[in-house]
Parts: sequence; structure tokens; C-alpha cells
Amino acid sequence: MGLQVCSPPVTICRQRVAHFNRLSDPPECLLTNGSKVTLAPLIAAHVVPGDDVSFPLPNSSTATDEILVTKNSVASSGRHVYQAPIGYVTQPKKDKRDEFFVAAEVRPANLGISSIFLSCKSLREYFYRILEREGSNWQQTLYEVLQVPCTASPGEVTGPAMPPYFV
Repeated sequence: MGLQVCSPPVTICRQRVAHFNRLSDPPECLLTNGSKVTLAPLIAAHVVPGDDVSFPLPNSSTATDEILVTKNSVASSGRHVYQAPIGYVTQPKKDKRDEFFVAAEVRPANLGISSIFLSCKSLREYFYRILEREGSNWQQTLYEVLQVPCTASPGEVTGPAMPPYFV
């Protein structure tokens, strides 16, 4: 019989943004309950007054980077911005539009979202900054972006200008 570890319940804060101060470093928002919350610049770029934010309140045994922003404007109705640490990611699969996606496990899943689906195109653009050219099917390869020959070894790709995590 296996040992099952129970984690303590997590308290979730769900509040509306009343005011946003982009001039502070890091950016800070004032919630309707009077609390001030600092946000990462990436998330702060997508938050405006009137949006709802949800995040687990940290306690002595838990810490999280998980935050969900629900857009409440008419133009952005039904839109969300979500940041969370991820664990296991599946192998790419094709969806019904013949586009590839992966499923990523959210760890820990304090807000009730246990996995998210990410398009492989958005992952490629995020990590490798390889964009499709407008009006054509041609794409730059990673070798072209790095300006190295396609026969380059990992050592050549990580030359002095490139950080070692490209190996």
C-alpha cells in the first residue's frame, strides 16, 4: 500500500482590480478589498482596472507563481491570462484543424486548472523566435536565426555569443 500525502487546503484570493500603478517597479495593483498586489511585468502588461485576479494566498508551507486574470471588458469578454509553473508536457499531437499542440501539467494546480493546451507554433515562436514570413509558407530555421550552417555541431551553435542552454 502506497503512502498518500495530503497537502493543506489553499486559500484562494479572487478580487477585482480597482487601480493599477504601472510606474512602480514591480508593477502594483490595488484590489477592491484594499490589498496591494505586485505582478510580474509579463502579467502586468495584460491587466487593467476592472479585471478579476485569482491567486492562491501563500502560507508557510506553500508558495506559488500561479495567477489567473479574467478580462471583464466587453472587447475582451471570455479572455483569460494565466501564469503557472508546469511539469510534464506530452508529445505533440494533431488537433482537428491539423495543427500540433501539447498538453502541459500545471504544478501545483491550486486554482483548479490541472493542465493547459499549448499550440506548438506558439511554443516555437516563444522559445526560438522563429516567425513565419507574411504571405508565404517559408519559415526561418533555427540555424538561419542563429546564422550558423545547418551542419553545425552543438558546440558551434553555442559559440561565445550564445548562452549554454542551447546545447
